[in-house]
Amino acid sequence: MDEIFRHQGISKQLHDQLWDYLKQKQNQGFPIERVFCFAITNEGCKSMSNLGGQAIWTRNQTTLFELDQELVLGQL
Repeated sequence: MDEIFRHQGISKQLHDQLWDYLKQKQNQGFPIERVFCFAITNEGCKSMSNLGGQAIWTRNQTTLFELDQELVLGQL
């Protein structure tokens, strides 16, 4: 997310929508085996690490994480 859009609640809205979507799919019986996400700030990287995120690669200050399946599903 570009700097001009940060701190306006957009990230929170995206986060909430994603959790709602994953929860809906889980309730419909779809198996959720892997969850990936991007982080663009140090704070975001720390948050992803707290969800058991393992950094896969970093490019242009953007890090791709794979989140821990059990931690993610436990929060749905």
